[in-house]
Amino acid sequence: MSDKFRSGADAFRTIRIRRRDRCNRHRPQAARDVMTKRSGAARSRSRKSRDDIDKSLLATTGSTECRNRAAQLMRLLQDERKHDDDRANRRRRHAMPERETSNHSRDSNATFGSPSMTPNTPLFRTAAQEAQRTQTLGEIVLIRPVSFAVLASAAASMALGVILLFTFGTYTRRTTVDGVLTPDTGLVKVYAQQTGVVLKKNVVEGQHVTRGQMLYTVSTDLQSAAAGQTQAALIDQAQQRKASLQQELDKTKRLQQDERDTLQSKIASLRAELAGIDDQIAAQRTRTSLAADAASRYAGLLAQDYISKDQAQQREADLLDQRSKLNSLMRDRASTAQTLKEALNDLSGLSLKQQNQLSQIDRSVIDVDRTLIESEAKREFVVTAPETGTATAVIAEPGQTADTSHPLASIVPTDAHWQAYLFVPSAAVGFVHVGDRVLVRYQAYPYQKFGQYEASVVSIARTALSAAELATSGGPAAQTSSGTYYRITVALKSQSVTAYGKAQPLQAGMALQADILQERRRLYEWVLEPLYSLTGKL
Repeated sequence: MSDKFRSGADAFRTIRIRRRDRCNRHRPQAARDVMTKRSGAARSRSRKSRDDIDKSLLATTGSTECRNRAAQLMRLLQDERKHDDDRANRRRRHAMPERETSNHSRDSNATFGSPSMTPNTPLFRTAAQEAQRTQTLGEIVLIRPVSFAVLASAAASMALGVILLFTFGTYTRRTTVDGVLTPDTGLVKVYAQQTGVVLKKNVVEGQHVTRGQMLYTVSTDLQSAAAGQTQAALIDQAQQRKASLQQELDKTKRLQQDERDTLQSKIASLRAELAGIDDQIAAQRTRTSLAADAASRYAGLLAQDYISKDQAQQREADLLDQRSKLNSLMRDRASTAQTLKEALNDLSGLSLKQQNQLSQIDRSVIDVDRTLIESEAKREFVVTAPETGTATAVIAEPGQTADTSHPLASIVPTDAHWQAYLFVPSAAVGFVHVGDRVLVRYQAYPYQKFGQYEASVVSIARTALSAAELATSGGPAAQTSSGTYYRITVALKSQSVTAYGKAQPLQAGMALQADILQERRRLYEWVLEPLYSLTGKL
């Protein structure tokens, strides 16, 4: 309907313009002025009628498509009215000088019976102008579509940007793992040798300790309903036994000294006796020699019959008696010499004998001392520092129970540097190499505020650890999922954390997260990685 109306309006406008032009060429100027005035009034009436038609058309069209077409027709009619108004204004401006200078125009006006027009006379009626000025609809704004060239340029620019991004842009593969902070010389943990109760604490957090320094005193004494403290009673008995052994040792030493003195006196006596026997033997030998000489002389005298046979036999009997005495002295000397030799042997062996006796008593004393030490150790013992350094994680307090599975304290060795242990799953350790760059984030210092810290991979373990083994090797407590992990050691470039303009010291056992930066490629290489893997080029 709107299309037919628009085509009819166009045809009507064309015919009207052609007729008006033919009439204006054959009419005088005054007549043309009168016709212009009449045509203006007619246009005002026709404009009003067309406005009514347009409004009625918009009111009668119900569908959206009809309303759109009616709006297009109204825009065309408004353009036509504007064009006619502009052309009429131009014609009036050209016709006004001619009306002022030509008397023929006044006669023509009188002839046609039209009142004279003054420059101040409005061309259109006031009611028509008000009706035209007041419109229910706003002005038509034509939205011109964006040029195809602009769209094509924008699309080309975007495509070029994507191509440049994929060509020159890069991406680094990274693996995020958990870890823990530890000194490079190892964190020395102090344990109790046996279960007991902490009696005394001699160390505080951050204190510098030396090797062998006493840290804790732990009691392991048991209570008995009958004897009270069992270990204390055993210690008293051992001390009494030790005192008895000490007295026995002193007595033994005195007896040994007396025995030594007796032997020495006996030896001296035997030596003196032996010397006397030697003198007697010498004298007896002289008497024997004299008796032999006398017997020999008497034998000669008996042969000459100067003496009787009885006298000669008496001398022989004296000789035999002297020889018998000499032999007796010789036997006494031999016996005395043997006794002296035995006494000397006893004196020389007395030292070994006495030393053995003393050693036996000493061994008994040592056994008692060991019993005392064990009893004292079972009663209470001292925990000392195994290494020189700074005490940290001092958690045991007096009155608490200490066992062999939980550390009482930890010691950071002197001149130790901080490093991190990262625990990488077996699925991600294949592309990790020594020297890879690492970005460390400490949980105690959020990286959103305090940033990340650089490190580098120093060593990679060749043996995997289970989740249970991680707990005993210093792994993070949160790493409890099943599977195996490889421990990677990384060296930190910074030994402290900068927070609010100040360097904050790191602490042993701090939990952290780290990104291991591995392979770096361009974006198109990552996109084409499946093809590269098939062809074996990457």
